[in-house]
Amino acid sequence: MLQDLAFNVEEYFASIQKLAVNMLTMKDLTFDGTHPIFPGVFDRYVLSLKLMVLLIISVITLSFLVSYSVVLIFIMQKKYILNGIETLWSLPDLVSIFLLQPFFIWVTKMILVYRIFSELDKNYAQFTKAKGLSSLNILNVHILRNIWQDLLLPSSILDQGRL
Repeated sequence: MLQDLAFNVEEYFASIQKLAVNMLTMKDLTFDGTHPIFPGVFDRYVLSLKLMVLLIISVITLSFLVSYSVVLIFIMQKKYILNGIETLWSLPDLVSIFLLQPFFIWVTKMILVYRIFSELDKNYAQFTKAKGLSSLNILNVHILRNIWQDLLLPSSILDQGRL
């Protein structure tokens, strides 16, 4: 087609015509100009189909055997399998409880600290401080006496929950 880097139109159309005739008649198609295409292609195609059918049959057989053995194991070990599944189902509940517990402890602590500081701002606490009593004495004798109900409230809720 290309002679001396020039485009030869006659050879171009001749090669297109030859290719079209070969494609329509499906004979004399070769690769490398010497080996016919279709016997090699068909041989490999038939071989791949045989392998595919063999693999599909083996996969179906293997899946049947595995599912049958799982059913047999399930029947024999049903109690243990159901206990394991129930344990796995309860794990998200336990994780959420363990993750929420520090939050509730923090909230309870903040409420108690707020109650202590609000009692320290009252007049009687400032009066005892002005009298010269120590902060530890004020906290133990006066403040804790007034908020002991708030300190015991979370434990009473837990006691009622156990009943």
